[in-house]
Amino acid sequence: MQNFTTEVAAVKRVLCNLIIAACVFAVAINTGQAQTRYWRGGTGSWNSAANWSTTSGGVGGASVPSATDAVVFDANSFTAAGQTVTVTAGATCASMDWTGVTNTPTLSLANPLAIT
Repeated sequence: MQNFTTEVAAVKRVLCNLIIAACVFAVAINTGQAQTRYWRGGTGSWNSAANWSTTSGGVGGASVPSATDAVVFDANSFTAAGQTVTVTAGATCASMDWTGVTNTPTLSLANPLAIT
C-alpha cells in the first residue's frame, strides 16, 4: 500500500507541474498578442487611452495602440463634423481602417505615426 500511495503522490505532482506549465505557456502566448483598438473619442489625442476601446462604440480606457495592433475608425468614432484625432507623441500601429467613418474627421500628425 505504501508504494501505491507514493506513486499516486508522484503522479499528482507531475500533473500539477504540467498544469502550471500549461498556464504559464498560455499567458506567455497571449502577452504581446495583436489587439484591435477602436477610436471612440470624437476629437482628442491618439495618445490617450481614454479615446480607445476594445469594441466599436465601447467604453474608453483600452490601451493606446502599439505596433502590433489594428486601428479602426468607424461610424461610432465621430459624433460631429470636423472632429480631429491628433497624434501628440510618436505612435505606431499595424494597420488602420477608416471603413464606415462619418462626419469627415481629420487625422492631425503633430508627431510621427508609423504603420508597420
